[in-house]
Amino acid sequence: MTHSSAALASETDSSVLTLLEPVDAQKRFRTIEALAGDVAGGRRPPAIVFWRASRALSVAAEETRLPGFEMARQRLEHDGWPVVARKGGGGAWPVGPGTLQISVIGEQGDPDLSLDALHWGLANLIQMALASLGVSSVIGEVGRAFCPGRFDVAVGDQKIAGLSQSWSGNGAVVAEASILIDADPCAGAVAVNLFHALAGSSRRCDPAAGLALHALTRANMDAIYNAFFAAAEFPAR
Repeated sequence: MTHSSAALASETDSSVLTLLEPVDAQKRFRTIEALAGDVAGGRRPPAIVFWRASRALSVAAEETRLPGFEMARQRLEHDGWPVVARKGGGGAWPVGPGTLQISVIGEQGDPDLSLDALHWGLANLIQMALASLGVSSVIGEVGRAFCPGRFDVAVGDQKIAGLSQSWSGNGAVVAEASILIDADPCAGAVAVNLFHALAGSSRRCDPAAGLALHALTRANMDAIYNAFFAAAEFPAR
């Protein structure tokens, strides 16, 4: 399959889009919403989208209703962490040039697209890519990491990737994951903790609970990204 950064490649059942230029995070989330609308409207087939964005703190919609959200947003933006709300659930997660996001977009009502099926398929895709790079991983919640969830992908007791809760709308369903490729997990955790403290949330994470993939493999960046693209062609069932 040819992975184009400009358009979806045609496939019988699904297509793959890669948007690896790290542009504004809000713009990237809007692109995913637009693609979901196109899938729901039959203008595109179901898709797997790999994307990157400029540095930002991605927060769940429910976190925007915290009492100190506006104070937290202003402080984080001042510190170089623009706060961007996503439609999915979960918790605050840092994104940036050093993280890889994956969005799986399907049509609502597809009997093969239960929430658990989407989450397991996406977590298994990440596991398959890591295995091809010689990295063994497990699926299960890393409670002390930022944005913990039962579909976390971990190496040992450190989180390397996480999934947000799926969101749906306008006839589409979307599951999303974020993988620490060569980001600094400690810096991200500090930003997450500062957000929670200022916003009025009791959530806190351990800066040592995250792990970036670059520390585990000698593969260059092209090989790392290609491992994920290849896994998308053969999703685990």
